[in-house]
Amino acid sequence: MSSTLVVNPLVHGIILFPLIAISIITFFQFMYSMNRWRGLINISRPQQIGFLILTFASLIRWCSSMANIFSLVYIQFISGMFGSVFVWTAFVIIYNDTLTVPSRQQLEALVFQLVASGLWELVARLVSDAMIIKFNNAHDA
Repeated sequence: MSSTLVVNPLVHGIILFPLIAISIITFFQFMYSMNRWRGLINISRPQQIGFLILTFASLIRWCSSMANIFSLVYIQFISGMFGSVFVWTAFVIIYNDTLTVPSRQQLEALVFQLVASGLWELVARLVSDAMIIKFNNAHDA
C-alpha cells in the first residue's frame, strides 16, 4: 500500500523565518569573527551588500528546503550549491571590505564550500528519505 506525504502549507512560509534569522546571525558572526563590527552606523557599503547577499542566499536555501520536501533532488542540490556560492560571495565581500575580484586562495575556498554544501544536501536527502520510508512502513503496518 502506498501513501502520500502531506505537508502543511504553513510550513512553506514558516521555514523562511529561521532561514532569514540564519542569514542575520551569519552576518554578525562574519563581522565579529573578522573584528569588523563597529556598530550599525559604521557598516560599509560592501558590508551592506554582503548582508543583502546573505539574505538572498536564505531565499535560495528556502528553495532547496522546498525541493527536499517534495523530493526534487536535482533542484535541491542545484539550489543548495547556488546558496553556498552566495554565502561564499558575501563572506569574501565582507572579508575584503571591497567589491574586487577574489584572490586565488579565496576562489579555491569556494571549492571547499561547494563540497561541504553538497555533503550537507546529501545528509538532508538521506534523512528525508529515511523518514519517508519509516512513515510508509508505519502506515502500511
